[in-house]
Amino acid sequence: MAQMRSRVELDAILRATLGTTNVYYDPPESFKLKYPCIVYHDSGRIVWKADNQTYIKYRRYMLNYITPNADDPKVDVIEELPFCKMATPYASDGLFHYPYNIDF
Repeated sequence: MAQMRSRVELDAILRATLGTTNVYYDPPESFKLKYPCIVYHDSGRIVWKADNQTYIKYRRYMLNYITPNADDPKVDVIEELPFCKMATPYASDGLFHYPYNIDF
């Protein structure tokens, strides 16, 4: 069975991908973010079963890459992570938000 990997391991991968420590897991609303950054949280589990047994199990995380640069090249780099898929991007308060789902 493919095992779920730890959130700490995902955090390290995201920091290496972004090239900065501006990676935040479920920060409180009052927390001051530094941009560009990734904000992420747990959004459930993916479980595949066969023959009444768990075959594959992943955690699903929702990532949001937030940047002041509309043409930020990290957008494509993040999307290249395994099991990562971009949702619909949007702009808010002069910042560009690029949401992704990643199974880890």
